[in-house]
Amino acid sequence: MRVTALLLILAGAVGVIGCGDDDTASDVGAVSDRAVIEFHYGDASVPPQFHRSYLLTITATSVHGVVDSYGNELADETAVITAEVWNALVAQLDDLADLDVDEIEGCTGGTSRSLSVVDDNTTRLDLDFDVCGDTNASAAKKLDDAIRPITEQIPNWAEFVS
Repeated sequence: MRVTALLLILAGAVGVIGCGDDDTASDVGAVSDRAVIEFHYGDASVPPQFHRSYLLTITATSVHGVVDSYGNELADETAVITAEVWNALVAQLDDLADLDVDEIEGCTGGTSRSLSVVDDNTTRLDLDFDVCGDTNASAAKKLDDAIRPITEQIPNWAEFVS
């Protein structure tokens, strides 16, 4: 009886280990051309003339960017993106899902980033983190670098966010 119980426990443990999620790597998987990727940059608390937060809504063929300062819309632009730019972003999604970020409790002057991927009504990626000083600065740089080719498709984007 004890041997049978032990075998059942071991079989269950092997099943759980074999089928469990890998805590060290995320797998966004294949993303279709119907997917919608949203990137949000939340600017630091600075005077309104300097504050620039923005939301990018990215599809396989276009990017829609809205820039605001404390709720006042400063720019609303849509631009075509190439398949090459879309595919390059999609190719990075698994790496972006695995960014090493720390929870931050309160930060004066920090910024935030979020990235979500929804494909056929299924959320494939939901990343949201704050940046304060050096905390999460590396993750923010990697995410910003991945998004830069998208923003480069929007004419005058640098003017909107500066």
